[in-house]
Amino acid sequence: MNKVLRLSLLRHSLGITNILRRQRPSFEKLISVEIIDRKLMTTPLCNGKIRKIKNEKDNKMIKEKIAVIQEQLNDEEEEIDDGLPKDYTEKKFHTTSRRIDSILHRVLGRSNTEVEKMIFTSKVRINDGKINKKAYNVDKGDQIDVFLSTYPDNDRLIYISRIILKHYEIKENGYNITVKFWKKMLVENWKS
Repeated sequence: MNKVLRLSLLRHSLGITNILRRQRPSFEKLISVEIIDRKLMTTPLCNGKIRKIKNEKDNKMIKEKIAVIQEQLNDEEEEIDDGLPKDYTEKKFHTTSRRIDSILHRVLGRSNTEVEKMIFTSKVRINDGKINKKAYNVDKGDQIDVFLSTYPDNDRLIYISRIILKHYEIKENGYNITVKFWKKMLVENWKS
């Protein structure tokens, strides 16, 4: 299950407990929530019983409530405005996985073989750390830097493309991903 969704469900556990109890007030707290084959299983703190939702109507209602809670959490997140001009583009796209190679392929518009070469030649960094495998799963808030070229006048500076994963939603056939994308940015040289 998605880490962000699991944390948000645990953060709003009282609300989920009320949903599962058909809106009756309850002070029990959930200790785990899992979605397996689109069936919701819960373990309340008080009695420790596991309840499996078998009715499709209940399952649909729970999925809708989880989507509403996830949407409310996304609305609560505020971006910090530092007063600088917006020099990035915001891209939204659909992909089947959160792997670094598929995200770079979609955002940069390069072929899969080019993306693979960039990853294996250490031209890609995630959160200031080098990676050497293309199966790395990107999480919300991760910063991806892709080396483009060195600055001609100064070898201590390089041009990069920067991608920050802003948000993703889990759908039945993949992920809807929103990223911030800087096409060309000048930073200190991390290649040498």
